[in-house]
Amino acid sequence: VAFGAIPDDKDDDADAIQRAIDEGSRSGKAVFLPKGRYLIGRTIQLREDTKLFGVSRNLSIIDCVPQWRAETNTPMFDTEDSVAADTLLAFLRIEMPSDVARRIYPLRWRAGRHSMVREVWFRKDWGPTGRVDLQRVLVTGSGGGRWYNLFHRAGQNSSSHPEHRYLLVQGPRDPLNIYTYCVEYAITEGGYQAEFNDASNICLFGFKCETDLTKKAIVTTLGINDCRNVLITGNTGLASAPLGRGIIEVKGSDDVTAANLARFSYKGDNSSKWYYVLDRDWKRGILESEPRQESDKTNNVVSLYKRGHCVPIPIPPEE
Repeated sequence: VAFGAIPDDKDDDADAIQRAIDEGSRSGKAVFLPKGRYLIGRTIQLREDTKLFGVSRNLSIIDCVPQWRAETNTPMFDTEDSVAADTLLAFLRIEMPSDVARRIYPLRWRAGRHSMVREVWFRKDWGPTGRVDLQRVLVTGSGGGRWYNLFHRAGQNSSSHPEHRYLLVQGPRDPLNIYTYCVEYAITEGGYQAEFNDASNICLFGFKCETDLTKKAIVTTLGINDCRNVLITGNTGLASAPLGRGIIEVKGSDDVTAANLARFSYKGDNSSKWYYVLDRDWKRGILESEPRQESDKTNNVVSLYKRGHCVPIPIPPEE
């Protein structure tokens, strides 16, 4: 507010928020967004040492002005590409435009292992279905750090493009620890809800997967492709994979462990005909239910998948 960002009006607050971030970087101070909805009409650039936080993810909300459209996939928030960055983004809700044809997505994260994302809700309302290769959250470059309670409330009418992702971790090597990942009402036709691609040193401690509750679209919730040193522990949710495919799929990857995986599904969803975990190189996997038995809340599988030897890299907290 001190820099001119007024919540709950119809004006573009991007310049004011950017001025506050730049001044905070020069002075070493954090930037606080009080309760309310703030509109932006361009990308906000987070600096290496930016600390941007709100009241809570239900009260401090960042949305797009209606007229903002982009020619190419464009983030609402972007970080500097830096291994040394200690950027913080916390206690906010970032509203992605409901029309994916506007090609605007919430976040590109390129800050390294000392950074943090905490209690940020990435939300999209219901809107027209498009066919756009758009991600929701992109972790790339030097991206890493500690992420707490990563939550997507997706809105089922989304993109039918097979390259559409709710979370895409593309190429980073710095450690990335995610403490609880939840995606709801999410569809991606022919692809993955989330994908780790050509990345290393990822730990995912607990994730809930949920697909189209009307069962018009069933998808693979996580693809792990050409990765090294990945640990996944703890999973449940409401999801069904396409027949012959998996809830989690692994291809071209080494040192991968997936443990403590238990799921409740729709009764009678052909769960003995698709896999909980599928190794696409070996063409073998763990069935969600025993053959000729369909899943319900009492007929479940707790799965352990191990390929090589995963060694998590600790990320010490800042002193």
